[in-house]
Amino acid sequence: WNVPMLRVDDAMVHGPLPLMTLFHKRLWSGTPFGFDEALPKGHEDWAFWLQLTRLPLQPYKIDEFLTQYRFKKNSKMRNRERANPEVPRLLRCLFADLYPV
Repeated sequence: WNVPMLRVDDAMVHGPLPLMTLFHKRLWSGTPFGFDEALPKGHEDWAFWLQLTRLPLQPYKIDEFLTQYRFKKNSKMRNRERANPEVPRLLRCLFADLYPV
């Protein structure tokens, strides 16, 4: 799985980076909600990354494999936008400043 660097445009369209991403605790504290468990369908990770795009970040990508991640044929990660088309619309409303009209 080739994970890209965090970019605002990519986070807005394609969603979050993998959950096994490392970040400083101050970034978590710098977001208003962290992982907002009130969001439906388990998309709090996407909302977290959108919150992070508002902060001055200096991302760094480690170019070696440090974890193993398995996708099942019908995994939630592969099918979540198709199964829950309302969630991207909800995120666009919650983060309207990131999505120009």
